[in-house]
Amino acid sequence: MKLSHLSRLVVVLALTAGPAAAQTPEASLLDALSLISGGLLVPKDPPPEVTHDGDLYHVRVPLPALTAPPNAAIEASARPVANGAWYITGLTLPPTGSWTIQGTIQGKDSSPPGVMTYAIGRQAFRATVDPSLSVPSPFKAELGHIILRTEATGQHADQTIERYGLEGTLSGDADRHLNVRARGSLANWSVTNRGDQPGTGFKASIRSVALRYDVDGLDRARAERLRAAARAFSAERRGAMAAAPGGRMPDMTPAARAQLGAMIDALGGLMNRVKLDETIQGVHFEASNGSAVDAGRIRLGMVGDARNGRLTAYCDIDVSDPAASMVPMEYASYMPRRIVIRPTLSGVRTGALLQWLRDAAADGGNLVALQARAAALLDEPGSRAGIENLLVEAGPLRLDGWARLRPRPDGPPGFDVHLAATGLDAMIGTLQQDPRAMQVLPMVFIAKGMAKPQGDSLVWDIAFNGGAVMVNGIPLGQAQPGLRPPASRR
Repeated sequence: MKLSHLSRLVVVLALTAGPAAAQTPEASLLDALSLISGGLLVPKDPPPEVTHDGDLYHVRVPLPALTAPPNAAIEASARPVANGAWYITGLTLPPTGSWTIQGTIQGKDSSPPGVMTYAIGRQAFRATVDPSLSVPSPFKAELGHIILRTEATGQHADQTIERYGLEGTLSGDADRHLNVRARGSLANWSVTNRGDQPGTGFKASIRSVALRYDVDGLDRARAERLRAAARAFSAERRGAMAAAPGGRMPDMTPAARAQLGAMIDALGGLMNRVKLDETIQGVHFEASNGSAVDAGRIRLGMVGDARNGRLTAYCDIDVSDPAASMVPMEYASYMPRRIVIRPTLSGVRTGALLQWLRDAAADGGNLVALQARAAALLDEPGSRAGIENLLVEAGPLRLDGWARLRPRPDGPPGFDVHLAATGLDAMIGTLQQDPRAMQVLPMVFIAKGMAKPQGDSLVWDIAFNGGAVMVNGIPLGQAQPGLRPPASRR
């Protein structure tokens, strides 16, 4: 149920794309609904039905994809307010419904179709939307007591969500550049999957999710072109995979490459900045064999900034209090209690990067030449790729670090890694008291012997270059000054 960060970005684009402002009241209302839903509430086939009684307008959006209930539709009510805006209320889905889903076998749509059903116990929505974006447009939606059931070949799944909510504000300018500030939350999500094959069932649950996303300067016209090209590309690939023998992944056709190129072209100038942040609390996963994995808190984040003709992007992964039943109780105290990592790409010229992507997507791209060009891009002044931040906390040990890519246009890239540890002596003392840990102590002592004292920390500066590894300026494998094997304990 939880979307990946790439999927989140697609959702953001969908929520913020839409047609140009209209003039008639009916068309203006449909434009407002399109803006708030990314066009999902204004399909072309079949089109929405708009009626009104005085200044109260009613919109009915047919849902032909639903096999039940009969004549399923989304219903919405709205009244015009000041400055050409619309106050939208009563936006509701059918409380129950079902639709057909196509099963896949080895990537092909060849298994018997399945059925997905849903039920929504509570729905609430309100928004004041200005299609011209001359004034801010706030919105708020909430769904409660959601039940989803999937019945398909090899898969039988039940999901429940106690509550899902989303609220925020859209704003923009006459050039159709859009800003979004949105906050979402989810409470008590659980899924039970019963696979037909032994060992394929599982249970999972999440206590809560808090989501935040901000978008600055989104070009709605480019977002619409990106969405259309992505839809065409996906449809073409699905058709090609269905026709491929034996489930083999087919090569991209010229049509698919053209749509991929259109997607890359639409990315240029798409937005100034996007930030997504998701905090997940109380994660539990249990396999059918009884093994389980838990995490007290997981934070996932993504930032992309394309202002000033340079791209800076990074991801945040922060996991606290992980636990796994596969780890014996006697070793549980050695498991990390927190892991943080931030991969980063910064200062890369966006124009050159887009051209590289176009050439990479083109038929017959030269892989060696593309690798050399990528290395040259990252070797320009101000460009950098690597891990900006790394943190591991386990017992008394704290390990901080970073890593940077060193491009080499004439060969494989090199890496510079910096690690600093505190609490290593305390960790060694703990290990020495545990006979089961004696087998790892020699490696710990070797690592300590290679370290360079710096204040209360031990530091390792590691350079990987052309197959050679240097640690604190000394080739790996050479005897390190001051290195002593651990004393035997009796």
